[in-house]
Amino acid sequence: MQDKILDEQIGVRIDRETKDALTRKAKSEGRKTSEVVLRLIQKYLNEESNSSRIEEVNIAVKQLQEKVKHLETALLGKSPA
Repeated sequence: MQDKILDEQIGVRIDRETKDALTRKAKSEGRKTSEVVLRLIQKYLNEESNSSRIEEVNIAVKQLQEKVKHLETALLGKSPA
């Protein structure tokens, strides 16, 4: 995000209490509220790609488990318990 030109804006309506809490927390961390919001947006956008990667890993694990079962059967001559 550092090298991108940030020339677009979006508007979000929130209540005063939430805005004040966000401003206080961001300030206590040495950040601007816009930085915090940009990080949240990036995290949200990356969730989809992360969940698809997790699904790919789960599929690969299941495939490997099946291969191990097949190899155990071939080597031991019976189905593993």
